[in-house]
Amino acid sequence: MNQPIKIFLLSLCSILLVISACNIDNKFEQQNEKLASWHYRGVDDKWRKTYVPGNIQIALQRDTLMESLFFENDFLKNRWSDTVDWEFKTVINIPNDIKNEHYNLVFNGIIGIADIYLNDSLLFRADNMFRTWTYEATNLLDKGKNNLVIKFLSFKKSKEQLNKKSKIKLPFNGLEMMRLAYYYADTTMGVYYIPTGFWKDVYIQKWQDINIEDIYFELKNLVYDESATIEAHYSIISDKNQVVNISIKDKNKTIASEKISVKKGANNYSFEFDVKKPKLWWTYDTGEPYLYNFKTVLSVQKEEILEKETLFGIREISIDTTDHKFVLKLNNVPLTLKIINFAPLGIFNDQLEENKYKSAISDIKNANINMVHVWEGGLYEKNYFYRECDKKGILVWQDFILPFKIFDLNEEIEKNITKEATEAVISLRNHPCIAFWSGQNFFDNYWRNNVKKNTYSATDSIQIVTDNKKLFSAILPEIVYTYSNFYYFEKMDFISIVNIIDDFPSFPNIITIRKIASQNNRSLDSYVVKEYQKPFNAIKKIKEKLLEKLNPPEDIAGFIYTNQLYSAKELKEKTQNFRFDENFNGFITGFYNDYSPAISTSAVDYNGFWKGKMYAIKEAYKKLQIKISDKNGWINIKIKSDFNSNLPVDFYFKLCDFDGDVLWRRNYLTTNIETQKSKDYFSFNLGSELSRSGRNFSVFKIDVFINQELYSEEYYYFVPDTKLKLESPNIKMKYFKVEEGYVIEMTTDFLAKNVYLYTEKAGILDDNFFDIIPGETKKITLNTIEEIYAIEGAFKAIDFTQKNEPNLFNFK
Repeated sequence: MNQPIKIFLLSLCSILLVISACNIDNKFEQQNEKLASWHYRGVDDKWRKTYVPGNIQIALQRDTLMESLFFENDFLKNRWSDTVDWEFKTVINIPNDIKNEHYNLVFNGIIGIADIYLNDSLLFRADNMFRTWTYEATNLLDKGKNNLVIKFLSFKKSKEQLNKKSKIKLPFNGLEMMRLAYYYADTTMGVYYIPTGFWKDVYIQKWQDINIEDIYFELKNLVYDESATIEAHYSIISDKNQVVNISIKDKNKTIASEKISVKKGANNYSFEFDVKKPKLWWTYDTGEPYLYNFKTVLSVQKEEILEKETLFGIREISIDTTDHKFVLKLNNVPLTLKIINFAPLGIFNDQLEENKYKSAISDIKNANINMVHVWEGGLYEKNYFYRECDKKGILVWQDFILPFKIFDLNEEIEKNITKEATEAVISLRNHPCIAFWSGQNFFDNYWRNNVKKNTYSATDSIQIVTDNKKLFSAILPEIVYTYSNFYYFEKMDFISIVNIIDDFPSFPNIITIRKIASQNNRSLDSYVVKEYQKPFNAIKKIKEKLLEKLNPPEDIAGFIYTNQLYSAKELKEKTQNFRFDENFNGFITGFYNDYSPAISTSAVDYNGFWKGKMYAIKEAYKKLQIKISDKNGWINIKIKSDFNSNLPVDFYFKLCDFDGDVLWRRNYLTTNIETQKSKDYFSFNLGSELSRSGRNFSVFKIDVFINQELYSEEYYYFVPDTKLKLESPNIKMKYFKVEEGYVIEMTTDFLAKNVYLYTEKAGILDDNFFDIIPGETKKITLNTIEEIYAIEGAFKAIDFTQKNEPNLFNFK
């Protein structure tokens, strides 16, 4: 399916410079100097200091000119910022003693429509936040001070102007034509804000004589355990005709070297080299995600003048879609795909630093997820995100950021999207984490619904369908196959095979609620809480289901606990039903995160707190799954393994009452579990034991050990939670320091059901909403940098019997 690289172009536009996102270090002649000392103002307003990357809303709040961003309904009061034309300015100082230096002005991530002025001369208009705008400014910069001013057109005016250009009345009144992230204006998943400013750096790129502008390493052939043939592609710009030498080093050892003649101007050069006995890049659950650090050194007359480092993973992906299946093989090994959707980590994405991405990808790995779907309504994420996926061994299903499926594809918008898509593919093509690209995912349903409403005339309908076909069936695949060796899917029809889990909405952590609502407005019926429900009927849907299942309290803290508990149970039940289907080859849940505070379907809330469903995902995505059922006292145990080979597993079974007395016990050691098969392994008749203890006073437990380490604990109850004969337990906790944080050891005098550990201290627990049987010690790991004095006594353990207590989560 993949086509060979046909063309290796630097750019489709004279002012566009594509810089490889995987080049991690530049030395010697090329220097990137970030522009600082920025100021902003509204038209006819005074200048105030600010930062870039940065946006107007954060600056206004910092200067106390705007209400808080996410408190009560302040976000509604802040909408005025959409209607103002804003300006940013800075000064560029050029030394008097420069010698033959080239200066490029590089603008990454300009949010909105903006005119860029240098010394009062208009350079160009930027109208796409996903592109890198680079301008050769060598002959325009004066020695000494140079004034750089960026004038932003208000969002309101921008949308109106673009709407007038369209011959077809579009459903979002011009927003389709603006190359802005859809989620800024999406009110179904989060709070509405349209940032104005910069979400990436603005800098001057300086170079002399010669420069490598782009590097691409393309895997051409892989003979497993023997060799990998890689073709190195270079885009080079030179001031003159000259002979240079390019060397590629791995761990300071030269593995390839070529002498080439470059001409004055732009040059494209490629050559092949072999890596013997290559170490392959794997997902973390199949092997080591090994990354080579290829160092390119450019020399002139034996003098090293330029050096660039590129992380590269040697891996081969093949995808089989025959027989109505979607099978992805990594290095010829079939993968069980465990996918989650990924939205941007915040509305104000200029605020997203490397540590936030590291934390998110660690979360995803710890939850046993091996692929993330970068949602079309979000971003081509910052390089931090893809780098972490490379390092952690997480695959990425990357959407083109085109959530609107109805375009008036005039020459201007077609050119803009083409350049954007080309730059995106080029910037990501060195990342081994990228599995494939996709285009339109939901056009058919969206179009069908609009046709039913008779929104468009016959002529407009033909035009829209034609434009859609051109964009998603011709332009985008040509870009992918011209500039990379990735797969492209116009429609993700395989979603019907990789089962979608329809998520149930849940509240965020009570701490997040406290941050968005005053004490008087922290109730289920509060207008403030209702403002943050996404979708808009979320609270009603939650209430109806919980009243049916778990008798939730009216107190908001207890209600949140019950809501999260139910959403976790529902998700685990659904995934287990899919998991034991013989045709199962993977599934996708809802969204990992919120990009603003919300009552939503996410697994992690806006402040990074895991919801109950994230813990359920962690359990549901484990490689070994156990399904327990009973009929008239007969316990049946079915097991499904996603391990790559058969596996010896130790099983410890017991039936207990809620006082911890063991009524029955069996051990089965070194049981051979077959790979990729759903199979009945054990069956026990516990009728007589259950009749003595009572079905509402009994729990069946399985401890699973792999390589003599506890892999999972499975609990089975014979009646619903609300019918269990529970008493309030006395849970005791001890704390022990370990390398990653602390281990919390817990014991109880009576069965503790659905225990939720709660704290206001920072950190991530490796389990929550768990059970404890008397006589056993439950160990939970807390990943944190907090000191022991801040941890001891900071946790509260709440179980199912306490959910109706008022002020359950209040701490002094």
